[in-house]
Amino acid sequence: MSKAHNGWLLILGLILQLSGWIGVYPADPSTATHVQSAALRGDETMAAIGLLMGFGGMIATLIGLINVTRGMASVGGQGSAYAGVSATLLGLVAAAALISAGFELSVIEAPSDASAAGMMGNSLAIGSAMMIGLGIATLLLGIAIMLGKNLNVLGKNLYIVVGVITIVAAVGLAVMPFTERDSLVPMLAYFGWIIATLGLGIHSVKSAE
Repeated sequence: MSKAHNGWLLILGLILQLSGWIGVYPADPSTATHVQSAALRGDETMAAIGLLMGFGGMIATLIGLINVTRGMASVGGQGSAYAGVSATLLGLVAAAALISAGFELSVIEAPSDASAAGMMGNSLAIGSAMMIGLGIATLLLGIAIMLGKNLNVLGKNLYIVVGVITIVAAVGLAVMPFTERDSLVPMLAYFGWIIATLGLGIHSVKSAE
């Protein structure tokens, strides 16, 4: 895949997932698990569309990032080892996203509210693990970009900062009761990752011209 095509994959993937999660997905991630599952079951059509857009865009973005990191790893140099590990972690995150999507689609068709809440809980648990993997992968990508001198200084620093924030947010979601899903830390981590990835996508498109 060319740099331009990969850049557009990153950009369009981000647009698709943001449109799905913010504009269509009916559940509020800051609410309790059973409330989220009830919201999905209460609007099955919009839930299915939102899930397909959200997870579809996320997986497309991850594929774009995997292509970037694999390309950096194949070139060699100081940052290649970090890029290779980042690519592996991003692949695992993409696989986890597919599994999480399956759980949430099953919530819609669950035979009871109790089983739906259980599957929603599984999806949210996988989501916390995804954030940890994504945080580490983003941090490693930032280090690889810095060592390989592949991006401007702002881009390098932004990726490292986003990686650290995402890891902190993920650990907070998993084990720290004072870091709730509606706190600023996870929101800053997610949108920081969005901005950094969008910048990488634009850079890929421009550098291919």
